[in-house]
Amino acid sequence: VLFKSTSDTHSEGAEKASPIPDIDVSEIFGNDATADASAEAAEQHGSSLMGAADNVLRDAFAGSVGPQTFREHIAAFSSAINWGEPFIRCLLALHVVMILLAVIFSRKKIFGGQVATFGLLATLVWRTEWLNTYGAAHWRDFATQNYFDKGGVFVGVMYAAPLMLICLCMIIDMVHEASGLLVQVKRLEIKKKEQKNMNGTENPKKVKRRSKKED
Repeated sequence: VLFKSTSDTHSEGAEKASPIPDIDVSEIFGNDATADASAEAAEQHGSSLMGAADNVLRDAFAGSVGPQTFREHIAAFSSAINWGEPFIRCLLALHVVMILLAVIFSRKKIFGGQVATFGLLATLVWRTEWLNTYGAAHWRDFATQNYFDKGGVFVGVMYAAPLMLICLCMIIDMVHEASGLLVQVKRLEIKKKEQKNMNGTENPKKVKRRSKKED
């Protein structure tokens, strides 16, 4: 037979082909111990990087300087307030109205108006803590941000302090008026005493003159 069949040719080629060598997978990818060691090394490297990043951020925040002087504190406080919102404008309008009432009653010497205004101011200052609590619970209804902290800094500076200053000015004005009235009363008393003394010295002379004329 000059030619072999196709099946014989394939069988001979398969016999002549070299067998596939066995490949150890652990040699390529490494064993479990090596994988665990590499994972631990990566975690340590990552943790060291995170620690370095935390240190950098800590140094950056520590290096940041906040307001130090009184002017800087005032500037920081004023910049945190939205002066254009209606709530702040209404609060400032309240102070303006109270100042106008105090000045008008003081200039026109209306004592009843002064007492009523002072009582209203004292009541508003007395309710400061309640207003701070109410504002912290309902600030979304009238403001764009929460100005009402637990310490009551905003309410103390923007609400209570101006009202207390107006009360102090009214007290000083009342004391000044009272001292002026006291001086006037003392002057009137001195004038009356002088008039009595003058009348007492003139009466004996008149009596003597009348007696001489009769003689």
